[in-house]
Amino acid sequence: MNLQLTQLIWNEALIKEFVEMVIPTLTADHVLVLFGGIRRKYYPKLKKSEIICCRKIIKKSEPHYFLKKVKELAASLLLTYDNETFQAYPPSSMAIYINVNRKSMLKAAIKIINVINDQLYQAIVNKDADQLRKFKKIDSQFFSSIHKSNLSAEQLKNSHFDDRREYTIVDIDEKSETLLEMVIEKLSNHIVWVTETHGGYHLIVNKTKESGRLIYTEVKPLHEKIEILKETSTPLPGTYQGGFPVKKILLNKGD
Repeated sequence: MNLQLTQLIWNEALIKEFVEMVIPTLTADHVLVLFGGIRRKYYPKLKKSEIICCRKIIKKSEPHYFLKKVKELAASLLLTYDNETFQAYPPSSMAIYINVNRKSMLKAAIKIINVINDQLYQAIVNKDADQLRKFKKIDSQFFSSIHKSNLSAEQLKNSHFDDRREYTIVDIDEKSETLLEMVIEKLSNHIVWVTETHGGYHLIVNKTKESGRLIYTEVKPLHEKIEILKETSTPLPGTYQGGFPVKKILLNKGD
């Protein structure tokens, strides 16, 4: 079967540019999480608000490797079927996201080992069938553990760790160029990348004390449509988000 990846990927060069400008160095046990899903916002027939269908662990910050993983995920996502109709979901219902902050596989392994040990104990002691059924979800539990395993401040300050980038994402949930310009003016020295998304804009900002102060005292109060994302997941530029081509917004500083 020849899957038409162009249904989910519209600009490979932009994906590589995003990797070069935003994705931090991945050393030691550090990884990123790439994932794709279906959203009811783009497909009203969906019973849940969102289904996460596919995930990839990104182990290297090299553009060609990253693009390969995006294509693999897109191929899997296009083969996602509705359990009731047995029909493939339309590409216009799909989106691909990247969490731009690194995760520690060591921390994730410790978390999942504790989860498994607890489930083993409950299954053996209580002989509970419900506990046994939980083992069918070990794969999703492991990915959940990875999502929750951000690098600690100590890891970021490690003397053997040169790339200490960590990000905050400012979400403008409205297509207002005026509001975007106001936010950019406040944060211009801290912005790494600005994305135009399906419903607004994502600003990827270097996480520092100064940027944090500006975000919460000067940016957040500007408008009720401005949110600071708890999870630093963002639609991947160069892909389609609910049928919308996710784009880069050029800043007025030579890029």
